[in-house]
Amino acid sequence: VASNAKATSADDYLAQAKILFGVKGREKEIIYLANQSLAKKESSKGYLYRGSAKYTYGNYQGAISDLNKAILIDPQDHNSYYNLGVIRHKLKDYQGAISYFSNAIEIYPNAIAYSERGVSKEVIGNIEGAFSDYSKAIEINPRFAFALHNRALIKGRQYGDLQGAIDDLNNALDIDPQYAVAYSNRGNFWRDLNDNKRALSDYTKALEIDQNDAITYYNRGFVNYDLGNRKYACSDIKKAASMGNQQISQWYNGNGGEWWR
Repeated sequence: VASNAKATSADDYLAQAKILFGVKGREKEIIYLANQSLAKKESSKGYLYRGSAKYTYGNYQGAISDLNKAILIDPQDHNSYYNLGVIRHKLKDYQGAISYFSNAIEIYPNAIAYSERGVSKEVIGNIEGAFSDYSKAIEINPRFAFALHNRALIKGRQYGDLQGAIDDLNNALDIDPQYAVAYSNRGNFWRDLNDNKRALSDYTKALEIDQNDAITYYNRGFVNYDLGNRKYACSDIKKAASMGNQQISQWYNGNGGEWWR
């Protein structure tokens, strides 16, 4: 528990909680400090800090209660609206999530809230709305790799704009060269363009970063097969089938995987 030797007032405790806010693994201390502060004086920040820490612990209802109290005290608390959106998405209440993200954006337009609202919209099938939100996030922060990646998937999968998708993924990877799934998805689009050599390169790079991606092993196996690398193709497919992905395992152990075994 964080030291409270110098903390005597609600603001003192709150200041200590603020220092730890968002630091992974310090949630117990944040809750303690927020409790001490709230016992002396109610504040929107106290409820925000405690509610956010409760969410990290998986206490969603406790988090919702605290974040709603924060908003009652400060209706302009965009962070509490945003966190409520995150929780509602986690609970699969996507419309509720969109509503809370919209509240946060109305108060403080920012790239992260637009991007997260885009994710919720995409889940419910509002592809145009999701695309618009990802684009707005990129407009605010052109170096937001996550939004670039997600917009790329819509361009490629939904709109058939394969080159536009690759362009977005190029930008995302310039920003974050360790973005394994971006390499993997760019590989998929190269494969759609029948450029198997580039697809192979991207799948290999993705697997250098993340060795636990069964789907990328599976996709690389077929690219290796198409390139005539039968030995490596079989190795990749067998690896993919051994990694616990139920769909790949069922295919491999059934008629579909007979040639590869």
